[in-house]
Order: sequence, then C-alpha cells, then structure tokens
Amino acid sequence: MAGGEKNLIAKRRDQGKNDGKSDDNDLLGAALAIMAEDGFGGLTLRPLAKRLGYPIATFARQVGSKDELLDYLIVLAARADAEDLAPWLRLVESFETIPSDALIEITEEVLRVRCGSGRARSHFKCELIQAAACNPRVRAALAQWIAVDHQLWKAMAERAEDTPASFDMPAALAAFAIDDAARALIIDDFDAYRWMRREAIRRLWHGLFRGRPTTPSILYMRALSDQPSPNGIPFWTAKTLAGWREKNFGAIIAGIILDAGTDAVTHREVARRADMPHSSVAYHYPMQDDLVELGMNAIIEMVRSESLAAMDGKELPVVAGHLAYASFAIALAAARRPNLRPIARELRRRRGENLMPWLRQNAPADVPVDVADVQAMSSALIGAILLSRAGVRDSAPLTTQLFGQLGDWPDLLVRFS
Repeated sequence: MAGGEKNLIAKRRDQGKNDGKSDDNDLLGAALAIMAEDGFGGLTLRPLAKRLGYPIATFARQVGSKDELLDYLIVLAARADAEDLAPWLRLVESFETIPSDALIEITEEVLRVRCGSGRARSHFKCELIQAAACNPRVRAALAQWIAVDHQLWKAMAERAEDTPASFDMPAALAAFAIDDAARALIIDDFDAYRWMRREAIRRLWHGLFRGRPTTPSILYMRALSDQPSPNGIPFWTAKTLAGWREKNFGAIIAGIILDAGTDAVTHREVARRADMPHSSVAYHYPMQDDLVELGMNAIIEMVRSESLAAMDGKELPVVAGHLAYASFAIALAAARRPNLRPIARELRRRRGENLMPWLRQNAPADVPVDVADVQAMSSALIGAILLSRAGVRDSAPLTTQLFGQLGDWPDLLVRFS
C-alpha cells in the first residue's frame, strides 16, 4: 500500500473499540452470516466484499490480507462476547461467596444466551476450534477469545461456597461450554437436551459420582434413546459396512473427517486418497452427503470395535479422541445442513453409550456410575480434547482431575490421541 498507508483493519485496531463500531458490527455480521451458510472455508474476501457492497479490488485494498481480516474478526467476536458477559462478571464480583445453586443458574443462563443471541459467534468459535487443528496461525487469537469466558468461570469458582476438591472448575466449564456450543447449534430447541445440560452443569458444580439421585434421568434417556423427537429431527441408524468398496471408501472418508472435518470430504479428495478417477467415486456416491454418511458409519464401526477391545483393560481407548473429533465435525456440518442432523444426534447418543459400560466395568465397585455424571464427564472430556487439539490448552490435567472424581484409582492409564 503506497506511502505506508494503513489499511482499514489496522486503522480500526488503532482507533479502539468505541470508534467505527457500526462499521465493525456490519463487518462481523456479514462474516458470521457467510460462515453460518458456507462454513469456515467459505469465509473469503470475495463473498464478504459482495455482501458488504464493495468491489473486490477496493475491499481487498481496504482490509489487507485474509489473515489480517480473520484476526480482526476474532477480536471483534471476542469483544462482543466480553460485552455480553460484563454484567454477569460485575454481578459475580460484587459477592464474596455465592451458593452453588446460584452458580448453576448463572452458568446455564450464559450458555443459553450463547445458543440464542450469541449463536452466530458460538458457531464461529466452534469452526475456529476445528480449523485450528490444521491451521496453527489462528491459535493465538483463538486462545485470547477462549480466555474471555475463562475470566467469568474463574471469578465464579473463586466465590463458590463449595466446589469439588482438586478440581479445576474454570477449565472444566470452559471445556464443557465448547462441547455444548456445538451440540446446541442443532438440538438446543430439544427440551430433553436443555434438561440434560442443566443436570450436567449441576453435577460439575456439586462434584461427579457422588451418588445423588437423578430425577431428570428420564429426560436424559429420552434425549439419548429412541423416543420420538419433539423437534422433528428424525432418527438415523448406523449400518454395518458391507463389501470391499464400502469398507475402503468408508475408511478413507473417516480419515478425512477426523483430519479436517466434513467440509473437506469432497469427491476429488476421496478420489485422490483412493488413487482412482474422480468419476468413479461420483458414480457410486453421487452426493457429498452420501460420502459423509459412509464416513460416519465407518467411524461408528471404529468406535464400537475400539470400545469392545478396551473393556478388558483400564486404558481409555483412542476412541475418545475419534468420537470427539467426529461428533464435533458432524455437529458443525449439521448446523448448516439439516439433513445431517440425524447423524449428529446419533453420535451424541453414542458418546454416553461407549463411556458408561467402560466406567462401570473399570471404576471402583463403591463408586455410583450414574448416567447424568457420565454425560457431564463426557462433555467436559470432549471439550478438553478439542481445545488440546486446537493448541489452546493441554487436556491432560483436566482429564486426570475428572477421572480423579471416581476416587482413588492409581492404576488408571488415560490416553488420548
């Protein structure tokens, strides 16, 4: 840019948060709308310029590079989240101590707002978490955004009248919130899911595996079982892959989903990895959704076989990581493509199915393994795995603390991949 003139992004950053706020809101709103429709990969300069009414050449000169633009969008989104949380933070900091029931209410309300007025920003954050696994340059800005929530969780934990011993509550809530955000994009209007979230939050604040009665367990099971879905999402049943072609393609597509998410599943990429013509893949699987469904079936078979293999030992299998990446990826895709929602719902159900029997077989006999505890634990674990994969925070300390809630279990070996 001639004469060292600053581009629009640099100017906005120098001006501070109060100047140019209307333009910033327009910029962020347009970016979030594009991403909600086309995912992280669709957030490029050309569609953004078109939505804002700029010629692409003019817009590119004004905003600088795509990397600069992305960094600034993350700053704007984090700033908007901070403004939403500011009243809660002031309220929390006005007390010396806060009863657990009040903290549960605040936690639930914050997450509820994230699914409502903050939905588009939550979607953006989830897309960034998935992208950061393959794009390390976004990790620093993403970590600063995650820290916005952590400030509130930390203030709440410091004032809690009673919190679980040796348990990093801010880290647990941050991890739980990430997993919840992806799920809420597709099933937050499902009454049973909201009950499930509330009970999981209650378990986190009061401590896991304490033998508390689970009044909402019926609603838990309704959310995770084969009862009719009140929000109209049909059920999807995984099928056993038959024949060489389904198994081979399924394994290839599963690898793509676990590596880079469902948006990376294209006929061209599958053909490249299979070393065969693009037309051959398209002949057998004409639509991208056909490919995604085949890959999800392969992942579920992988999860099932690894779960069974792990039942004889006290090593949590790599299945935890596979299920975390796959369920997160399919939830993000289903937020934009409703026809994938049945698959996303099925993966959500299977998480508890895989962890529950493993815990019942390997946990100490005197530890009550309850469905509500397992769901709270699985959400926090998966959120921790995702944040670790995104380079934001190491999952090992929280993982150890979560399993520590089961009591004295020194021979437990936990491994995530």
